[in-house]
Amino acid sequence: MKLPHKVATALTTLTAYDLAPATIAPRSYRWYLRWRPDTPPPLWGGSPGYWTALALGVALIAGSLATAFSILLMTSAEGTAVAGMSHTIFLIVQFGGWAAAGLIGAAVASESKRGAEREREAIGLPEWDQFSADWRPSLAVLRDRARPERFWLRSLHDKPLVRWAGVVGLLAFILLAWFMPVKAGSAGTGFILAYMVISSLGLSRSVRNVPMPRQPRLWQCANGFWIGWGIGAVSWNTIPADLLGYPSDRMALLFAITVLAMHLADWFMFEQQKNIALKVERAEQSRQLADARLAALKAQVEPHFIFNTIAHLKQLILTEPPRAARMADELADFLRASLKSLRSEQTTVEADFALLSAYLGIARQRMGDRLTVDIQADPGTLGLALPPLMLLTLVENAVLHGVEPKPGSVEIRVQAKIDSPEAALVLTVSDNGMGFGAGTTGGTGVGLANLRERLASAYGDAASLALRHREGGGVEAELRLPMRIFAKEVV
Repeated sequence: MKLPHKVATALTTLTAYDLAPATIAPRSYRWYLRWRPDTPPPLWGGSPGYWTALALGVALIAGSLATAFSILLMTSAEGTAVAGMSHTIFLIVQFGGWAAAGLIGAAVASESKRGAEREREAIGLPEWDQFSADWRPSLAVLRDRARPERFWLRSLHDKPLVRWAGVVGLLAFILLAWFMPVKAGSAGTGFILAYMVISSLGLSRSVRNVPMPRQPRLWQCANGFWIGWGIGAVSWNTIPADLLGYPSDRMALLFAITVLAMHLADWFMFEQQKNIALKVERAEQSRQLADARLAALKAQVEPHFIFNTIAHLKQLILTEPPRAARMADELADFLRASLKSLRSEQTTVEADFALLSAYLGIARQRMGDRLTVDIQADPGTLGLALPPLMLLTLVENAVLHGVEPKPGSVEIRVQAKIDSPEAALVLTVSDNGMGFGAGTTGGTGVGLANLRERLASAYGDAASLALRHREGGGVEAELRLPMRIFAKEVV
């Protein structure tokens, strides 16, 4: 199914930080959205109804398997001494199976909810109503959570104290095997089992991201001793005990593999958290670089219109002083309206259209009544955000290279509308001027190149600029931008 716009935004934003899509919007949540499309994702707590539905769904699956198993059991009992009891067995298995299924469903839903809460805390997600595509995880928080000291088993790696304690543990087992070879196998297995319990406690603290004590020497010594002891016990039970004719216990190897799996899981969690922190750091550096490039591009774009207007104003002062006075007033209005936009990273459609009205007012002062201007914005677009000066670049191109060189009546139309299926803001600037390559002004294309680069810096691949011929002459430019409410994401 098609996800709601804000859920899709969360999916796109968070997968950039190595969060699996199944963590953000699992299949069970996508199905639940068919009935309750306003439910936030599990990372933001979902809703009581979602967790109940998840528990019920898991219970139905588990209960159905129990029913299938009981039917298979009853069918296989036909023709045997158990056949007379088959119905009783069927009912017992049914009752027990469905009771267990309910417990399994409740446990899965509860653990899924706790896991989502841990994941949300791990990257410092804000509340659902405050989340937007502009959200960035706190680099300081992620760095802190990626410290080895927060991973109780991974922190043992490459610690001299652990190595020395391991040597002591190995020597202790060798002495035990030397003096008590009959008991060495079972004693070694028992100690490995005890260490498996200790490792599970350490892993659970790593999962909950509980920091270690400032002086973890006791933890390091104890783990090093148990690891050395375990290496000796596994080695003894694998080969020497059988060769020397002493009792061996193969369970030691199984317990040791379990302990190793816990250490590997803790190592994997550490590497995953470290990679997220590194990825966010690289993204932050890229964002700062993009901001610097955007500032340089704006420095090129902002004076462009002002210099052109002053040049026209200078000419009118010499030839038509009354029109020059009116143009000076229009320019003052434009500068007052544009000052805030020029200093900000984003503006609104409403504010940008006010700038265009002021600019085109100046253009009409130059061109007279032969220029017709039509500016239309759907009411739902007025509060949407976009980078400043983008539309101005397109309108300026339309005036300078399209309508101004063409004799006779000309027109410029600017429209803003919403493409609901794609959740996009569509901005079009069209004219009936000279068309591509027909004018004599010889534009360099720098303005459009800067505009495309600004689009890439602000939106990546999510925005586009298309230029096409209009029927009957002229050019139409279309900007497609993701819908964003000014200063926060659209819900």
